Amino acid sequence: MAAAALLAAAGAEPSVLDPDDALIAACMRGDRPAVDRLVTAGQIPAVKTVEPMIEAAILDRPDAVRLLAGHGFPVNDPRGSPLHVAALLGNLPLARLLVELGADLTAEAVDEGTQGGFAPPDRTPMGWAVYNNQEETADYLRGLTKRPRPPERATIAPWGLGVAPRQIPWAAGDSNPEPKD
Repeated sequence: MAAAALLAAAGAEPSVLDPDDALIAACMRGDRPAVDRLVTAGQIPAVKTVEPMIEAAILDRPDAVRLLAGHGFPVNDPRGSPLHVAALLGNLPLARLLVELGADLTAEAVDEGTQGGFAPPDRTPMGWAVYNNQEETADYLRGLTKRPRPPERATIAPWGLGVAPRQIPWAAGDSNPEPKD
């Protein structure tokens, strides 16, 4: 709030959020009394998208996830879900919460923000956890989906070559990156 006061003192005009954004902002703050006031006043978004839930997952705000879900914001979307985010980041408590709220364990996601739309070979939340070496979260999701653990866990290189670290000399601890014959 100090920044807002400083900006106001410098002559900045305060912006007023539209009702949809006001409710989302109150949820993101975890401000249940403000959410209740807005809902009582009828300020509920007509169109509810998954984006606020994904943002709450990125910011690790389980209270926001609960509030948003409680007011009808979806935990699933054909393009991806907050469970994919929690899995990628290895946020097991948030993954558990999203599963409680009905997140789809089989949903597939592609990162549309990357050129060509990046996705790991297994596009499910469990696949995103495996891709980012989030073992505990991957094991939890695997247990729910009853998928067996792969016998060998290769790491996908950031440039997408799909090679295991032992196949890249400097990734395996070899200080000489020159290929060996």
